[in-house]
Amino acid sequence: MGLSPDKTQKSEPSGSPETDALNRLHCACMKLRKARSIKDGLDVILEAAVELTGACKGIVQFFDSAGQALPMAAHQGIDDAFHTHFRTVGVRDESACGRALDTLRCVVIPDVKKDFLFSAHLAAAQDAGYQAVISQPLLNSDRKILGILSVYFATPHHPQYAELDALELYADQAASFIEQWRMGDAILERDLKLELFIRHSSAPVAMLDHEMRYLAASERYLTFYRVGERQIIGKSHYDVFGNLDHRWIQAYQRALKGEVVTSEEDCYITHDGVPLWISWEVRPWFRADAAIGGIVLTTVDITQRKKAEQRFFNLVQAVPEILLLVDESLKIGFANKAAELQFGMTASELQGLPIKTLLLNTVRILRSYWRSVSRGGSKVSPESLRTVHEIQVRTSGGELHSADLKISECDSIEKKFILLSVTVTEERKKAETAMRELRGILDNSAESVVVTGMDGCLVSWNRAADELFGIAESAFKGLNSIERLVPEDRQAEFDAHFRSVLAGETVEPHETERLTKGARTIPVKVTMFPLKDEKGIVSYVVSILQDESVTAKMRRKVEESSNP
Repeated sequence: MGLSPDKTQKSEPSGSPETDALNRLHCACMKLRKARSIKDGLDVILEAAVELTGACKGIVQFFDSAGQALPMAAHQGIDDAFHTHFRTVGVRDESACGRALDTLRCVVIPDVKKDFLFSAHLAAAQDAGYQAVISQPLLNSDRKILGILSVYFATPHHPQYAELDALELYADQAASFIEQWRMGDAILERDLKLELFIRHSSAPVAMLDHEMRYLAASERYLTFYRVGERQIIGKSHYDVFGNLDHRWIQAYQRALKGEVVTSEEDCYITHDGVPLWISWEVRPWFRADAAIGGIVLTTVDITQRKKAEQRFFNLVQAVPEILLLVDESLKIGFANKAAELQFGMTASELQGLPIKTLLLNTVRILRSYWRSVSRGGSKVSPESLRTVHEIQVRTSGGELHSADLKISECDSIEKKFILLSVTVTEERKKAETAMRELRGILDNSAESVVVTGMDGCLVSWNRAADELFGIAESAFKGLNSIERLVPEDRQAEFDAHFRSVLAGETVEPHETERLTKGARTIPVKVTMFPLKDEKGIVSYVVSILQDESVTAKMRRKVEESSNP
């Protein structure tokens, strides 16, 4: 039956065998330290174990914690039959390695023919040509099982204590080697997964070491910062980006000292002069010893959001109605250009003023709305938001004018506001009268005249425009943007001209193209100018179009005749 040697017994007296065993142990450990891979290490372990004990063959089995078994990892001198029989050994198996796994102690079977527990494996042992076996557990630094080292002898074998001591010491070295390689493999696998995660991240992300050298970077990082396809791994961040603003350098230095530095909104100018709006974060990453290993740069591209905000801001500023954002304390948080002109103050001067100083008869109305909004998180009903309230507005000269008030909800990142839209009724009536007069002029004009609102939607066009586009005004009015009549390759040109008019400028006559019914393209000459109210605020955009089809045909005929 198997023996578990009692190390409390007295060892053999010192002499040549022990010295020889120690020398062989030292040589085996030196070979193991030079192993360059886990496979090389296992081969060294088996070769040394066989040599230390004088065995004829050996195996190393790694412990599979999930299956509670010992699959074979490496072998020396093993034939196919043995390999097939002992490919996987369970924790309750009565083989030497199974018992070693169960007890976590060295198991010696001096003669397998005399060990009745080994009877199930006796035929396999005879076929493999061994009669004795020693199985030594491989335990990690926490004394947890890593695997089993087993050596086999062709004849009965009763090991000396020096031999077992040397095998145990060597098993400790082998276990340490396996543990280190596993840790290294785990770290390598983790690093590869981290690199893969960073590389394919949808956000611009980069990881740098303490000397600001790149360890990993996402493909989005390379394209976003115009780094291109060049290899930046291992390069200094300062070399890649050249002359960085001092505030960025300060953020890196603060992060390298352990601080997380963020910015919700910032503008970065690329090396080719392209402005990028970003939200960014710089945070430290830590090594296993808790020391700061470097920093991680994370960027969120908010360029499109900023452009949308700017377009919205431009549109709001161009709206002829007074627009005010009011917080729960009934103070102004934002005012547009129309409000500045109405009240004779700048937007910064209006900000923070109580709304009751400018709009009379509104405090009770607004408090009622705020109570509706805050009560249980409920929102104001759509019917209430469509309600028009008659109020009075104080002008810059102290006069009071009648006005219509509409209220909407408006959420921002920081807080909730109520949006007030105020239309001075006297001014609106004047504008309506002016539009009626303009309509009379338009209908008698031989040129095509188109009037749009600040959002580009059609307000009015004359009979000549009906004929030019082949579309009745009633079929187009109020529902579609005039951009629908602009060819795709002329959209950028149109947008630039439209923005110029919103800014109060006149666009001089220029040749371009428009789309008629059926998406047919015709050449036209267009003049665009703003229509302003009495206070100088742009209310409408007027476009005068001349059909250049006849002129274009004549030009082609002249060109054809001059080039026979």
